[in-house]
Amino acid sequence: SLEVTANKNLKNLNGLGSLEGMPGSIDINANDNMENLNGLGKVTHVGADSRGHCLDVVDNKKMGDMTGLDGLQSCSGSVSVVGNSGMKDMKGLGSLTAVGANTENSALAGENNGNMKSLDGLNLKAIDIADEADEAKCIVHDTSSKMLALLLAELDRTGGFPVPIGLFYCEER
Repeated sequence: SLEVTANKNLKNLNGLGSLEGMPGSIDINANDNMENLNGLGKVTHVGADSRGHCLDVVDNKKMGDMTGLDGLQSCSGSVSVVGNSGMKDMKGLGSLTAVGANTENSALAGENNGNMKSLDGLNLKAIDIADEADEAKCIVHDTSSKMLALLLAELDRTGGFPVPIGLFYCEER
């Protein structure tokens, strides 16, 4: 796992440019001056921690998007982008096509990102919601409809299902 937490002067992760994969999770939390995730561009797959979390980007005030994760194609666990007050969109995650679920059956969470007005940059094809997949729990929408995706992000579902950004594809295993 890679954890970068509470580094007040760190602006990017350029020193990690040779990193290609991560068996555990990536946690980027509370880095007040982190502007991007440059340095992680060669990472194509990230595993998950014991809670099923793959990628957590939380409370990084100056981060405007997910630039730097351009090579990431899949995550074995959930992706959370939460509390990044400068976050405008999801650019940088354009290669990410599949994410898994964590132990709370949450696959994708995005909330309290102050400036986020769109899901531009997100091209998910599959979200694994573990054994909980059924028609009643799958939200499917036209990926060209940003307005509908934003509306889905505001839904509050009960029964342990996460507050969704949207589900682009659901397949029974």
